[in-house]
Amino acid sequence: METEVAKYDEDYQFNNLANIYNKKKKESILNIIECGKILSEAKQELPHGRFQAWLADTRVQESVKTAQRLMQIFANFRHLLTLNFDQLESINNLGMMKLLTLTELPDRFHKQIEIDGNGNMADVIDEQKLADFLDKAVVVNGEVKQVKNLSLPDFRKQIIEESGDYSRVQEKVGDVEENRDSDINILTVPNPPNTISALSSILQDNIDYVANIDDTKIFEMTEDMKKELKDILVHNKGLLEALIVRINDAVVKL
Repeated sequence: METEVAKYDEDYQFNNLANIYNKKKKESILNIIECGKILSEAKQELPHGRFQAWLADTRVQESVKTAQRLMQIFANFRHLLTLNFDQLESINNLGMMKLLTLTELPDRFHKQIEIDGNGNMADVIDEQKLADFLDKAVVVNGEVKQVKNLSLPDFRKQIIEESGDYSRVQEKVGDVEENRDSDINILTVPNPPNTISALSSILQDNIDYVANIDDTKIFEMTEDMKKELKDILVHNKGLLEALIVRINDAVVKL
């Protein structure tokens, strides 16, 4: 008996499956915000000093650093949980680290919303201004890209530039310059006194983030999330190289 071959159906194979895939990507973003909400509620409800013990419990197993990041994301994007999926189009490809970086947008990107029926207000990021920023076209390394599609280091730079505080570029990210004598890209930072500690802090944040990605999370990652993870690992390499250079410079001056 011949096996019946499934009939090709473009409406299903293309449209329906694409819609399901995009829905899941948007749900991933909402899940990140929802996790931050649950953590924020747990911190409020648990007795003083018990929150970290709750995080460390085998039933939760979350690091303090990741919990803080998720709660910060919820604080800035809590209103997105009430929006329709269509209104989330601009952020549906962003991962946790990009969402966290967006919390550094300057005040002009924020708005006040009422969070309950008692007149209590919260400061959140305006979704329309956010969409306009993420859709903006910029030139990076001679190539035109939308901000939302940039690598994490370039994404961070765009946000810092929006604030107009270029000293933060030196402190938090640094100016990436090509070392003409080798094939290695060295992250160079002018000489603020806290250069080594700043580089170490960023590197440790990234290491903590990567350390919390287990096999299950990798399996569930979208291609965009995998690309973001690769960008973070490449960025860590540059940070480590820059840190080594700064430490060697400091040792020579001793």
